Amino acid sequence: MKGISNFLLAATLSLVCGCNLISDLFVVEPRGGGKAEEKPPRDTAAPEAPVIPTFDTAFFFTSVRFPDEYDWCLDTACGNADCEILLYRNGVIAQTINAGRGTNISSDPDFIHTVEGQVFTEYPGMSGNILSVNGREFLRIPSEERLKGILSRDGHLFTLTQGCLGRGIVLRKNDTELFRSEDGALFGDFSDPSYPESGALYEMDGHYCFCYKDVASSFCHIVKDGRDSVAERSGSDVLDMKLVRTKPVFARTTGFGHRWISARLFDTPDGTFVAGQCSDTEGSDAVFSCVANISDGSTEPICSGEAFLYCGTGISWGILFNHGGKMKIITSRGGQSTVPDVCYFFSGRCAAPVGNELMIALTPRDRSIPPKVLLGDKVYVPEGLGNGFIAGVSCRITQTN
Repeated sequence: MKGISNFLLAATLSLVCGCNLISDLFVVEPRGGGKAEEKPPRDTAAPEAPVIPTFDTAFFFTSVRFPDEYDWCLDTACGNADCEILLYRNGVIAQTINAGRGTNISSDPDFIHTVEGQVFTEYPGMSGNILSVNGREFLRIPSEERLKGILSRDGHLFTLTQGCLGRGIVLRKNDTELFRSEDGALFGDFSDPSYPESGALYEMDGHYCFCYKDVASSFCHIVKDGRDSVAERSGSDVLDMKLVRTKPVFARTTGFGHRWISARLFDTPDGTFVAGQCSDTEGSDAVFSCVANISDGSTEPICSGEAFLYCGTGISWGILFNHGGKMKIITSRGGQSTVPDVCYFFSGRCAAPVGNELMIALTPRDRSIPPKVLLGDKVYVPEGLGNGFIAGVSCRITQTN
């Protein structure tokens, strides 16, 4: 396990050096080694020692493993081949879930979601969309609904779904419906890296929340703990909307001197950023990928054309593919590199910011080359995966005291 130890060490250093959220771990002692020069008076109680927060950092890779002889790239079994879903936690297989033939567990990466170290899956079929957690069914919903967000709180599962045609929202607590909007279209989903691992449903200041646009009225709404309120009545130009530190923030079709074709809001320790594809307002049709800082209005073009965009601590990245299918990684600091193998990139969840580094899952189209995970200049090959692919990666930091 020397390889994963080096991988985790590099990732931890990256987090400590690049992420303000864990800078509180460092405590500066006063001169003299922290000892008081004089004893307190007998009638004065000594102050209690402050509680130093400690954190657990976990890296998750969600993979699908097939028998050695099966060509999952061709998938002649049309999703019904024997397979297993593997959840890696810090390089060690934490869960193995039977999937594919004879189960109600799909091997499609679009239907596999890792949230808080648990594997949630969807299995749309004639009898409904079967939702499972760690291989065990917990809810059946109408077959036209797709899972867009999930949270586990106090022993209850909150699920947020949307119709497969892009409208119609339902919020449930276990199997009880809490909210419904027939004309609602959600902001965010599991595949969007600007949203947390829980998708369009997330926690903010102790409340579970999501945002949506009513496609009939173009009003933008916030739903907090199941209660709906209008946040913007002129929302026809809104491309994304999030609650950031309890306040609604919008990404619109115009702003920062550009016309935005698509835009997502990233909330980072450095501030809130708009990232997406845009063109100049002067009439040029040339499309480029750009990141804009909401606080100071500055913009950073990342690359020409369309790219998967990510914002970390003090840096942004763009992932794009050339005509030969090879992945190119470009940074806002001017760096760029090309992955030598032609790889699958199933969704935006195949990469995740880790402080000032980007963790990337690579599954080569050549099955003789093993899948791997990159973090900076470190490479990790998941042990025991063999013939299969990496569906997504995530990093989770939790306070332990």
